[in-house]
Amino acid sequence: MEESTFRFINYRISKIETFIAENFGKESENLKQSINVTHEVSEEEPRKVTVYLHINIIADSEKLKFNTVVVGYFEANEEMPEDLFKKLCEINAPAILLPYARSIITNFTALCNIKPIILPLFNLTKNKE
Repeated sequence: MEESTFRFINYRISKIETFIAENFGKESENLKQSINVTHEVSEEEPRKVTVYLHINIIADSEKLKFNTVVVGYFEANEEMPEDLFKKLCEINAPAILLPYARSIITNFTALCNIKPIILPLFNLTKNKE
């Protein structure tokens, strides 16, 4: 198997905001999750990219609101075609960051002494086709 020339450098949690009402969890709650992905390519180094994975979770009752941003740093070699680089930034990079975000959300909500929130799997290619 050939190693990819698109490399994951590091990640950072740049934001966690939460609101949990005192009576959250007393009744069954329906949670809505949304994911938004943006990325910025470095102007100085055109094959370095910063990917932002924004995740929002809101209970229908609005007794729980959770917002986090996970930032990932990636790079590729200069020979990589531009269309492939763009696809990797839009689909593969968020897919690499999602397990980190899932773990952060599960652990954070468990530490809040509520039922841990486990993100479902997401089809990140659906909107990119």
